[in-house]
Amino acid sequence: MSAQTFIAEVFDDACRAQLNKRLPAAAMIAESGHESGWGEHGGKDYQTGQDSKNLFGIKGVGPAGSVRFWTEEEVNGVFVPVLGTFRAYNSYQQSFEDYADLITGDSRYAPAVAASGNPEEYVRQLQKCGYATNENYANDLIEIMHDFNLIQEVNTWMATNVPQQYQIDAVNNAIKAGLLKQYHDPLADAPIWFVCQIMLNLLALQNGTQK
Repeated sequence: MSAQTFIAEVFDDACRAQLNKRLPAAAMIAESGHESGWGEHGGKDYQTGQDSKNLFGIKGVGPAGSVRFWTEEEVNGVFVPVLGTFRAYNSYQQSFEDYADLITGDSRYAPAVAASGNPEEYVRQLQKCGYATNENYANDLIEIMHDFNLIQEVNTWMATNVPQQYQIDAVNNAIKAGLLKQYHDPLADAPIWFVCQIMLNLLALQNGTQK
């Protein structure tokens, strides 16, 4: 499918994952398109033909088991074929949710989670944390985000679909916690409430109180 068709298909699921898991939807959309070739090679088992619906190339066993297929990995600057075992899902939504759980649940990726209020910095930190072997991985994702205006599109979705009280509470709680020195209108500047929520989550993690 085309890049635009793929983005339209996964866009809402990625935005909901941002709300639930606090990872930037723009980055996840770019990453899923990059990993899956815009949905063209989500990964079918090379023997059985089972479609993994794996948007992120995550290895292991998923809700629908696993598949094995050939891929390429960079080794000493050279891409070589590798037969890997990858997680399989029943839907693309499961793939997004599993990816978010993988990143937020592994302390290895803590620097990326800490930068999740900025999609471009998030992918830079993700690469530094060793998520991908491709040395141009972060730059590729940033280019995709720019080409399809994903950051602004996600901000627009958030401003339209996130309950206003949720946004207001995020800003007010950030002020109470000393994370903001003055009030910012979350309804006038959609990203501010999300940044506040990220800071609150990090503070909760530091204090050991996040559920």
